[in-house]
Amino acid sequence: MDHDTIAALATAPGGSIAIIRVSGLDALSVAKKVWRGKTNLENNERRLVLGQMIDPETQEPGDQAMAVYMKGPQTYTGEDVVEFQCHGGNFTAKHTLMCTLKAGARAAEAGEFTKRAFVNGKLDLTQAEAVMDVISAGSEKAMQIAVNQLNGRFGNEIRSMYDGLSDLLAECEVRMDFVDEDLNWTPPETMNKTLNDASTLMAKLLEGRKDGEVLRDGVKVIIGGPPNAGKSSLMNHVLGRDRAIVTDIAGTTRDTLEEYTRIRGIPLKITDTAGIREAEDIVERTGIERSKQALKEAQLILWLMDLSRPLEDQLPPEDFKSDAPLIVILNKSDIALEQELPSYFNQSHVSHVRVSVKSEDNLNRLYDLIEEAVWQEDHHHIPDVAVNARHGVLLEQAVQQIDDCQACIDGEAWELVSVHLRGALDPLGEILGLTLMPDILHTIFGRYCIGK
Repeated sequence: MDHDTIAALATAPGGSIAIIRVSGLDALSVAKKVWRGKTNLENNERRLVLGQMIDPETQEPGDQAMAVYMKGPQTYTGEDVVEFQCHGGNFTAKHTLMCTLKAGARAAEAGEFTKRAFVNGKLDLTQAEAVMDVISAGSEKAMQIAVNQLNGRFGNEIRSMYDGLSDLLAECEVRMDFVDEDLNWTPPETMNKTLNDASTLMAKLLEGRKDGEVLRDGVKVIIGGPPNAGKSSLMNHVLGRDRAIVTDIAGTTRDTLEEYTRIRGIPLKITDTAGIREAEDIVERTGIERSKQALKEAQLILWLMDLSRPLEDQLPPEDFKSDAPLIVILNKSDIALEQELPSYFNQSHVSHVRVSVKSEDNLNRLYDLIEEAVWQEDHHHIPDVAVNARHGVLLEQAVQQIDDCQACIDGEAWELVSVHLRGALDPLGEILGLTLMPDILHTIFGRYCIGK
């Protein structure tokens, strides 16, 4: 990594206060060129001091700003850091940032401050990844898990396994060098216990993978069904606002509408779709095709049917196929016809509930079914950590290597034991960031915002 001094806006644009962060060897030098106060920053380390921004090229005064100097390595990045707090507004913040760039700083890349924190040993890679999870957390559950990871709980568990396996590897290599010596070797059953403990912990972590995916990424929920079944009304109710147009005219919704919301702490990406029917209008036909495509990509399908009309005419199309859980919502229970449920409802994968979106009757039961479909079990325990997709793939690789290693220990094939231990250590090292290629780091930190 280069040693440029970098600068970026660390707060969201348009706020009442803007913070410009500068980090690197020349952070203080940059500050001296662009800010003047009644007292210097070196003598007031870690204290906010009032002063004024100065254009280093024209010496023209800029905004009044508070500045704070923090000497490394006791900083977020592990480097010297200066932060300026100026008035918000797009121009003022951009002008303050531009002054730092004129003074010799370079515009920071996405996630570069956190990347420097990782490279300088202030965070392991699991903690660095958690920074983005904290920022993007869409629920209290998601934030709690992200904060646990940021505090090092996940990384400490991986590090504990990594160190234990490293000790085993060291002994195996000594065994191969002193094969004829009768030294005080660790008994095979003790080595197997270490491997079993690691494998059990990895399996437990992998059980939380789905929790992590749900809480980080949300669940893609599609509201489908025939026209005028109440799809848009349901979406508006779930969102708590009028997002979709609702009329008595069939075919009002002609395109998919996507919004983010939460139900009982579960983040949902919910999509309202055009009613599926035979349509002559080319615009409506296009919307219906998009609806069918969205249904194929769904992780959970809410299929609405109108109880005031014959249900047999409102079933999903015969050619419709999906592995996603399906909840059939029998809407308009307040004006329902007397009719029997079609045999379609006898299928084991189909859940159904009678509701009235208009009168809000029985919607809590609908939310029960959504929660059950997402978790697929009673879910009252929030895991301490929840692995992401990258962690999951690497943990599976490590588990496989440990399984192979145990068979070799029983046969005292120490050379093969060493091979499999290295095979388990490599993916664990990747999780912590001990063994990663620069392009992988670029991919990970490239997801971050500028200024983070």
